[in-house]
Amino acid sequence: MRHRVTLALLVSVCTFLPVAPLAAQTKPAGEQDDVVRITTNLVQIDAVVTKDGKPVRDLKAEDFEIYQDGKKQTITTFAYISNVSSDSSSPADKSSVTVPGGPIKRDVARRTIAMVVDDLGLSFESIHHIRRQLRKFIAEELQPNDLVAVIRTGGEMGALQQFTNDKRLLNRAVEQIRWNLCSRVGISPLPRIGDTGVGACDFLGSARTMNSLRFILESMGRLPGRKSMILMSDAIPIREDQEIVGGDESTAMTVDPYERDNSDGLQRIAEKAIRSSVVIYSVDTQGLQYTGLTAADSPRGIRPIGPQVNSLLSQRSRLLYERRAGGELISRQTGGFQIRNSNDFQLDRILEDQRGYYLIGYRPTEDTFNRQFHQIKAKVKRSGMTLRTRAGFYGITEEDANRARLTATDETNLALTSPFEAPDLELDLTSFFANGKTEGSIVRSFINLKAADLTFMPVNGRRETSVEIHGIIFGNNGAIVEQV
Repeated sequence: MRHRVTLALLVSVCTFLPVAPLAAQTKPAGEQDDVVRITTNLVQIDAVVTKDGKPVRDLKAEDFEIYQDGKKQTITTFAYISNVSSDSSSPADKSSVTVPGGPIKRDVARRTIAMVVDDLGLSFESIHHIRRQLRKFIAEELQPNDLVAVIRTGGEMGALQQFTNDKRLLNRAVEQIRWNLCSRVGISPLPRIGDTGVGACDFLGSARTMNSLRFILESMGRLPGRKSMILMSDAIPIREDQEIVGGDESTAMTVDPYERDNSDGLQRIAEKAIRSSVVIYSVDTQGLQYTGLTAADSPRGIRPIGPQVNSLLSQRSRLLYERRAGGELISRQTGGFQIRNSNDFQLDRILEDQRGYYLIGYRPTEDTFNRQFHQIKAKVKRSGMTLRTRAGFYGITEEDANRARLTATDETNLALTSPFEAPDLELDLTSFFANGKTEGSIVRSFINLKAADLTFMPVNGRRETSVEIHGIIFGNNGAIVEQV
């Protein structure tokens, strides 16, 4: 049987010149690559101020107070940064015709959003609601300059999970969202009496989800400016222990037979998000749930009223609360918030919150960098306003926390998957599909370079230039098929 596979080819080209480093990119003046800065002479954090749920954009430095470990600090730097350009104020195009978005430059105002679908912690029912809400978001809320990725915690990074403003790619990524057999949540958000169990691979609990989140945050740290992560999950608890739902142990369902404490892992995720200038918004995709007996339960003799039913109501309510606790923790500590008890996920409210932010900086004292956690608290002096910012930071400078210097190959691979165009070298790619008798089905690609953009150096009476080409081929499911 022959299978049809759609392939996409991406190519990054870097020239080697005596006067320029490999894959060097010139940053526009004034660009804020690192929103959250923690150096020996500056601590700079981002803050969002709202009134009646709407962002406030006209405040000045004297309207704020900032405290580190309870001590008031003198504000030395202050600015308001807008994430939307003037031409993004109009509603998004809701027409049925999908036009691919063009490349976005690094210095253009934009919202960078990772839609993280925790398919390792979602029920079968929640998957349907998530796909519907994401399709609505892409059709109605996506602005031309927005950079969005749809990423599954149980999937691999691929072409369909890169940051893009192309609605076609994003819709394809949504179509790839399926219920994961290794999910730690069963068919419905709340376990039903008589269920046989949850996902077949649930021996690590939330550990796989947290590993995926750390990897995503590490990758987002490479992107410039302030970013946001919208985390959609049914269950990210702080503590995972044994839960008995409904009746006694002989007739009830065991939700989780293990005991785990996720506090340290969640704290590390929050710290990674702060260092990567990422604000986390968590969406409790359990939504509004009825905690009483339903037709999906098999109570086997439990009366519809009485102590057993009251115990069931209490246990299910507590389970809903505990499952959302971890998402609420990392949202609060990174300056975001959690959406809960809502079946429409309120993505429009989250997007409105990302239209802009204040950058507030102060000069730290020498004892700040003692590798201990320092609490940050900011206040706005005007009445009726609410301010959200990071909960704090560990006393480690950026120099100590910086990742190892990237190799030339790493730089090229980052450029390959970057959502930003690099105007240094004009490049055209033309691909043809062919089916030969000997080699079988192949895709042959022609790469055209503008010679005027290259620098030729004299070598033995000739002029030469050096070009390195890296390519990745993605399958129609977003997975990497081959690298060249």
